[in-house]
Amino acid sequence: MNIENIFDKWSKVYDIFYSTAPKNDIFFYIDMCKKFGGPILELGAGTGRILVPISNAGYSITGLDISNGMLSKIKSKIKTNKNSYQKIELLKADMKSFKLDKRFELILIPARTLLLETNYEKQVMVLKNAAAHLTNSGRIIFDIYYPDKEMINCDPDEEFLLGVSDAQEDGGRYILTGKNRFDTVNQLNFSSQYIEKVNEHGESLNKAMLPVETRYLYFGQVVEMCKMANLKIDYAYGNFNYDPITETSDDMVFVCSKT
Repeated sequence: MNIENIFDKWSKVYDIFYSTAPKNDIFFYIDMCKKFGGPILELGAGTGRILVPISNAGYSITGLDISNGMLSKIKSKIKTNKNSYQKIELLKADMKSFKLDKRFELILIPARTLLLETNYEKQVMVLKNAAAHLTNSGRIIFDIYYPDKEMINCDPDEEFLLGVSDAQEDGGRYILTGKNRFDTVNQLNFSSQYIEKVNEHGESLNKAMLPVETRYLYFGQVVEMCKMANLKIDYAYGNFNYDPITETSDDMVFVCSKT
């Protein structure tokens, strides 16, 4: 199954998975829009989890995604809000190779999207292509997870809880779990994420697995990749509260500009 088909499948449950996630990243990216202004481009817009709040905050934004299923979810969210719809432009394209005449003051690659490219060369291609669409004074901001030793050496058979989400349509719940299998030689994580629907009595109705493969990066590798894309790192944070990166960080967030 190619990546487009995988994310078409993901689009049906993406918002359920993220319903239990913290919203710090949304607030962070809105703050970045306030600081740097537009025009704004988001790569890997998904179902609009970040794009729609940015638009609702008053910013015009272009959202790019490779999945028609994901883009359809955005359209369904904004079709009743004409003001937001006028501020949003949606494009189906590959973030490694899209070409636009427009240049952007701010390019966002949130939700660890850069890691969905599963080799070094493709990750560099994303950054180079984003840099080619940046104004001279613009910023590229992206986040990835911090690959601590405990994480990458985890038990691949251990199924861990991600969250529990109410199924508002019938009083049931969704149990969200995952498994990670890390290839530490090639810096790959073959993750299986599960969504189980249970009824109001806790009885299982169905359970589905969705795969996601990422290639994790270390801080030094990000620095080198940015150099290859003619970018410099202006700020690096260990979370979305602007704290420094440490060995206990969950995230690495980078604010970059052209060299």
